[in-house]
Amino acid sequence: MPLNKPRLYLVSNMYPSKADKRYGVFVENFSNSIESDFKVKKYVITKHKRVLKKLFAYLVLYIRLFFLPLFLRKTDIIYVHFPLYFSPLVRWWFLFSKNIILNFHGGDVYFDNTLRKILGVFLKPIVKKCKVVVPSDSFSKRVMKLFRIEKSKIHVYPSGGINTLVFKPIKTNKDIFTIGFVSSLIEPKGWRVFLAAINLLKKQNGEPYKVIMVGEGADKTLVEGFIEKHKLPVELLQNRDQKDLATVYNRFHVFVFPTKKESLGLVGLEAMACGVPVIASDVPGPNDYLKHNFNGLLFEENKPQELLKELEYYMVLNEADRQVFIDNSLETIKTFDANIVKLELTKFIID
Repeated sequence: MPLNKPRLYLVSNMYPSKADKRYGVFVENFSNSIESDFKVKKYVITKHKRVLKKLFAYLVLYIRLFFLPLFLRKTDIIYVHFPLYFSPLVRWWFLFSKNIILNFHGGDVYFDNTLRKILGVFLKPIVKKCKVVVPSDSFSKRVMKLFRIEKSKIHVYPSGGINTLVFKPIKTNKDIFTIGFVSSLIEPKGWRVFLAAINLLKKQNGEPYKVIMVGEGADKTLVEGFIEKHKLPVELLQNRDQKDLATVYNRFHVFVFPTKKESLGLVGLEAMACGVPVIASDVPGPNDYLKHNFNGLLFEENKPQELLKELEYYMVLNEADRQVFIDNSLETIKTFDANIVKLELTKFIID
């Protein structure tokens, strides 16, 4: 461990809390992974349900960050997650330090409302002058095109990678075929497509099965209502910390990831690390690491009937054919191991 570790200021408007353990968990993973090489100082906020509390948290964070240059040393690094929301501050910091790294995650490159358009005005001129980190190859192409920057300035870092000491296969009694879903319960994550396909499966398939969903979000009441209305065999669980979540993944025979838009899709990788093949929407992010009929299955986005076909296909496979999917998933995950991707990121930060 270095005696004089460089100081890194970690900035993020998403960070987990006891109340919401999955909110910004990839930022926490990043922080944990680099603490052996950097002295990390966090400027973060957690999730707030009440608007006034959320605004106050942003105000306090912005005030603290405005005065950040007073504490900067020449060797210090400012590492910003979701830089769009801090773009006026990034312009300000650049007057004092050129050692700024911007980590984009997805929604922060879509200027689809008035606030984001305004923030984008601050952000666009400064991106070319900073190092840039993105979660996947497909997302890097969007960032390169949007900000007109060269590939050499971008590093692909899959959101902290996967801690394979936590997310790993565990011997469990899998008696009845179990379909899993882990995500925020919001429309873009595809819960409606997922439950529609499960409803079709219930009507058309005599095979015994059950479903486990893990998540919280604005649509939770709608999810509960859909399950109740259609009498679906779904066990709905609250968010879990990483160790408990790994145990839940190991209860699945297959994991469904019906997302509509994704920059990477960490939950898909977590499932694969637990030896659980993934059926995902054929969208950038998941289709970066999933190869159809090799380590998982892909279906046309937002099409419950297509998801149903892939579910039925996988359910009737024999154990030997399922094991091929499992083996290929575990082989794929080796390139996403947290220790490997951390070494590559550390080199990019320091160089």
